[in-house]
Amino acid sequence: MRKRLWYPLGAFALAVLVIGAGIAHAAEFKAGKYPATVTGIQGGPKAPPPEGDTGSTWVMGFENSLMLSCLEGKFQGKLESPAANLSTAVSLSGCTFYKFAATVTMNGCELDFNAGAGSEDEYTGSLGIACPGESKILVAVNIPFLAVCEVEIGSQSGGGSISYVNLTEESPTGFTAGFETHSLAYTKTKSTGLCPLAGTGSKTDGVIVGGATFTSGNGIWIE
Repeated sequence: MRKRLWYPLGAFALAVLVIGAGIAHAAEFKAGKYPATVTGIQGGPKAPPPEGDTGSTWVMGFENSLMLSCLEGKFQGKLESPAANLSTAVSLSGCTFYKFAATVTMNGCELDFNAGAGSEDEYTGSLGIACPGESKILVAVNIPFLAVCEVEIGSQSGGGSISYVNLTEESPTGFTAGFETHSLAYTKTKSTGLCPLAGTGSKTDGVIVGGATFTSGNGIWIE
């Protein structure tokens, strides 16, 4: 006859809590007060670029080569209530495409951060791009008689991974996001002169790598 083992109820409950603490759960962005204005500054963690390191915390690649880097990035969004997704307008400056000065015009397109899942203060989500109507992000170099490059990037989802970490010791609380997107769809609309793009046309080998730290007046976190 098998001997039955008995455990005190309190010990069993503690064991359940310990085991459950590390189980990933679906997460949401939450704020200390709503509506909450959320701002992000480029920096914080950064996923390693697929080849080399430009020294920038925002890089983009086309045709399997890192071509665009930007020295400054700003993000802004709003939370009306707890939500699984946070959409932010993006402003990028100090950008270079290959060796040429470049501009990134968002045309109303936003980055869509998905909170994903995780536990305690670490979560993993996905990154998307949401554009109004037929609008697209425009990456451009325009140096007459020398180089003209244009790349358009439209709405898409599910192509990137984001690692979040809550900054629980900060006041107000915030979080960092390190993101890396592969298989980015884009269209090369112009490529003349010394532009490094190989002609025009649509491709799906684009890359975005970056990082940002997000804050809000009354605190923002993921759980």
